[in-house]
Amino acid sequence: DDAVATHLYRIVQESLNNAVKHANASQINVTLKAEQDHGLLEISDDGIGIPDCLDDSSGLGLNIMKHRCGLFDGEITINPAGRCGTQVRCRFPINPPENIN
Repeated sequence: DDAVATHLYRIVQESLNNAVKHANASQINVTLKAEQDHGLLEISDDGIGIPDCLDDSSGLGLNIMKHRCGLFDGEITINPAGRCGTQVRCRFPINPPENIN
């Protein structure tokens, strides 16, 4: 679906921008795969990381990523990636609802 593809692209774009601009990451990995009845988009970096607890007042870009993922019934998590770095995971149904804007 073109709309879902566009939203996923923008989530990757924002994640890459954050990793470069805020985390000073030297390596960023992007993975998109299908697992049974859902897709999984993962972006991880080796930057300085993100605070352990994010609240609703987090940056505009993070809130927009959460909104975009919700538009196609996806679930997004943004967490520290182990000892350093950040991991963004967007899990979504492979056959999303028909009316996505």
